[in-house]
Amino acid sequence: PEAIAAHKRNYAERRERARRSGYGIDVTSFPVGTGSTMDLTDAEFNERANKMWQIGGGTVQTAFPDFVTDEAANKRIADWINAKLTEGVDDPELVERIKAKGHYLGAKRIIIIDGYKETVTKPNVSLVDVKAHPIEAITPRGVRTDQREYPLDMLIVATGFDSATGSILKIDINGRDGQSLRDKWAHGHLTYLGLGANGFPNMFIVAQVGSPGIRSAMVVSIEQHVDWIADLLIYAREHRIRTIEPTTRAERTWTQHVADVAASTLLTRDDTQHLGSNVPGKPRVVTSYLGGVGTYRKLCESVRAHDYEGWQMMTREGAVDNAQDWSGPDKTIRWEDRDQEVGQAVGFL
Repeated sequence: PEAIAAHKRNYAERRERARRSGYGIDVTSFPVGTGSTMDLTDAEFNERANKMWQIGGGTVQTAFPDFVTDEAANKRIADWINAKLTEGVDDPELVERIKAKGHYLGAKRIIIIDGYKETVTKPNVSLVDVKAHPIEAITPRGVRTDQREYPLDMLIVATGFDSATGSILKIDINGRDGQSLRDKWAHGHLTYLGLGANGFPNMFIVAQVGSPGIRSAMVVSIEQHVDWIADLLIYAREHRIRTIEPTTRAERTWTQHVADVAASTLLTRDDTQHLGSNVPGKPRVVTSYLGGVGTYRKLCESVRAHDYEGWQMMTREGAVDNAQDWSGPDKTIRWEDRDQEVGQAVGFL
């Protein structure tokens, strides 16, 4: 009870820190590392890694901020986690199945959780690699792979998902001149700040492609989007604006900025759902802004402070001259800290 009470007393402060953090969660209790992971001695590395393991959750990105930008650092941490996961497991084949492999650490969900190893090593649990041994059929008795049939009392099916754009493109959204959003994004999505698309006036989207979205703590990102859109609507009402949409230039410049930030990490090298690679025929494009929730908030605040630059607005009388088009990130934002912010942003998957 005392710990819960203390936690609630500081709730507002922790939420405010989360809004300015790398990925939307207050990480003051997490082990914080600075400098290069590869410069750590074995003793220093193990001490920090063990603290990370004890806390669990999304702690890799604070303990080792360069884990998504430095290939050697990524491998060092991944090897340590795999060794921890397989510690005490005697079956060599099971050891290989337990290990996360075939992608960079952070490209998919990181296994730092109580009970994972204990669960998959139980005698009544079979851990099956369906890439090595694909499922051939769902049978009346259970599931059959190319090796054998597994009898089951209950089957829970996780069939995968069309990440980021799947849900919105299920809606038949049509913009100016009948253009569909599905056609506009057929070769890759285009948004400005992840909040709107040119050709679709008065359409505001939340936690979508081009924003921190699914690579962040969603509640924090959604709250920020809704607050920002609400402020824009108040601005529109005060200025008698009838339509709002991103300019073509702002949309393309922002989308390129999102791609450039992502390209500075290891995560665009892997084929994952975060690039649409799990859906046949889907364009391979990074879905989320990886520069950090706090950095993204600063960018949005800068756009608002400059009279919503990059958004073209119309009143009954015609176009509103609301400053210039958006030409790139505000130079006042501390880009020298980018590597650490990127690391902290993308660790929470």
